[in-house]
Order: sequence, then C-alpha cells, then structure tokens
Amino acid sequence: MTSYYSDKEHVEIAQLEYSKLSIGQELKIKDKTKTIGYVSQVINNLSGEQSFVITHTDRFVSPVAPLPERLVR
Repeated sequence: MTSYYSDKEHVEIAQLEYSKLSIGQELKIKDKTKTIGYVSQVINNLSGEQSFVITHTDRFVSPVAPLPERLVR
C-alpha cells in the first residue's frame, strides 16, 4: 500500500522532528486525526545528531530479520 502526503502534511511531519519524541510514541498529523506511525527507535550519534525510526507498528524490527518477524502482528 502506498500512501501519499500533501505538501501541508509533509510540513506537519517535518515539524514533528522538533517535538520531544520517545520510543512507542504514536505520531499524528491533521489535528491529531491521522496516524503516520510510531517511534520505534531513537539513534543518538556521538556527533550530536539524533535520528528517529518511524514504523507502522510500535515495535522495532531489524530489516535483516526473517520475514515472519517483519510482518504486522
């Protein structure tokens, strides 16, 4: 399934980067009516860069994990 976001939705998603995010947190846009995913991993690099992995479930599964583990439960 492919999901497309409008320009306005892309801006809302970009603005989420500046809020305090934590693992398991549900991310919503459109006045908190549309869920875009869950924070499943937070990566803090030594350089100070912070990255967030957003997935369709609230759990992180490695991309090299066997297929049954990657499917939605």
